[in-house]
Amino acid sequence: MQTLCSAPAKLIISGEHSVVYGAPALSMAIERYAQCRCELDERQTSGLSIILDDLNQSQRFALAEWHQIAVELETRFVLFQQNAIAIQNVLNTPFELIICAFHLFEQEFGLNRGHWQVQLSSEIPIGRGLGSSAAIIVSVLKSLVVQHQLHCSDMQLLALAKQVESRQHGRSSGLDPATSILGGLIRFEQQCPTKFSETNPPSINAWLIDSGKPQSTTGQAVSQVRNQFADNQPLWQQFSHTTQSLSQAWQNRDIKAVKAAIEKNQQLLNSIGVVPRTIENFIGLLSKHYQASAKICGSGAIKGDNAGIILCVADEPPVDLCRQYGFDINPIAMDLRGALCQQN
Repeated sequence: MQTLCSAPAKLIISGEHSVVYGAPALSMAIERYAQCRCELDERQTSGLSIILDDLNQSQRFALAEWHQIAVELETRFVLFQQNAIAIQNVLNTPFELIICAFHLFEQEFGLNRGHWQVQLSSEIPIGRGLGSSAAIIVSVLKSLVVQHQLHCSDMQLLALAKQVESRQHGRSSGLDPATSILGGLIRFEQQCPTKFSETNPPSINAWLIDSGKPQSTTGQAVSQVRNQFADNQPLWQQFSHTTQSLSQAWQNRDIKAVKAAIEKNQQLLNSIGVVPRTIENFIGLLSKHYQASAKICGSGAIKGDNAGIILCVADEPPVDLCRQYGFDINPIAMDLRGALCQQN
């Protein structure tokens, strides 16, 4: 059996960083997808072939070989948990994220013997705060669930995806994979996702602005914020209140209140040091010249001038300002379906 599974990108509307400390967050699945084409040949010797279309890389692993790689990366993850190494040293190659997904799936459910081939492609920019890693992880795990004909709930799939994502980012809140699995608009609190039931979201003119890939990784940004602010409960309460305000404004279809909450969220992100000065100035110009409300989405950056994706709510797209800065801009389209699989 061959499966083709897709999983959408995510855009955090409010609550990045603070969600790790129990505050609520709002996240939206958007129409950019990672895809995993998966096939098992039971006639061949057990092994794993991984094809990464976007990187133009492929590699074939014998069963014992990828098992050994999995053991070694798990050892490095333990060292990270003991603060002996940095999170970016846990996974050494792009193939190891896929191997990790197979390894943890096998531990949880078992893995059918034979030669597995997975071919991965993605239209989600890497390192922009759009959950590219989570979408890849979800597409792979969803493929394995369907291939094994398991009755696996969304919450079981999420629990497994969180484990895999933690090897990439250090401490997964579960927000990214939850949004990719469920689709739509998600409220995420205390590691529990709730999908908004509406199929007709408020009409908001919103734009994705790509400021470029941050020089720091998600794991590095999350670690620095944890080291400096983990115990600052008043700060996380402010994040929580802002997310509550935005959630209520969204449900009330109050665009003015939505914009005010986005601006407050951005101020809080400035305060924890994940917004480069260049981006802070750019967002100020959006407000001044376009009456726009804007914020970074995702982990931001702790060095350099780029901060990944910026969410901008404005009546008109700020094309001229984006051109001046060299930033790409595109309208936002929500994905309502979440992760899906087709069988051939």
